[in-house]
Amino acid sequence: GKEAASLLRLVVSHFREDKSSRRERLRILKMGGGHSAHGSTKQKRKTNAEMEAEYKHRKDLMDRKEQREEFGMLRWKRADDFDEAVATAAERQKPLFILFVDLPGNEKCRQMGRMVFSDMELVKQIEGEFVPVLIQNNTYEGRDREICDEFGEKQKWANPVIRITDPDKQDLTKRVEGYFAKAATKMRMKKAMSVWKDRLNKQGNNPGKEKKRADEMANKRKALGI
Repeated sequence: GKEAASLLRLVVSHFREDKSSRRERLRILKMGGGHSAHGSTKQKRKTNAEMEAEYKHRKDLMDRKEQREEFGMLRWKRADDFDEAVATAAERQKPLFILFVDLPGNEKCRQMGRMVFSDMELVKQIEGEFVPVLIQNNTYEGRDREICDEFGEKQKWANPVIRITDPDKQDLTKRVEGYFAKAATKMRMKKAMSVWKDRLNKQGNNPGKEKKRADEMANKRKALGI
């Protein structure tokens, strides 16, 4: 009687304590701290700025995924922004990465979007080192048609065309047409960038070189106490 009742109270008390501790652990883990099964771990709680940055990153990825299949995940400038893109390329001393593509495109156009321009490593490289522009090729009118005529791209239902040019719209590498895998696209970009950097070096107008020179001078002045 009494012994059984005492044992029952002890079991119930132990169960309640264990359940309460589990709830507390979950609460702490959600806040970013607490104890794991393998020992004590402390997780820094994200600041509002970090949470805002993560939200913007996730929102950006969602927006990119909602683009046309031919676009991939790249943020392209379009025909109406072409003059602005050229000005940006000149100001930042970057080549133009121009894609002439049919909209809607054939399988090769869509495949480029899925397999090449959706690779986030390649997307980051193109957006960081070039000014990407997408021009619709299969149209008879508008700014797209004017740009196609300027580059000699004929109106057609055909394969994608990549032109990598300097800000003066002069080709840095040979015009390529058709499907190019990621590796081939990267090689084309590397070659174009090499030509572009060599040209800047010859002109004595390399931003990276100028920054390195400025940093060296600053270190020398610091060492001399100037």
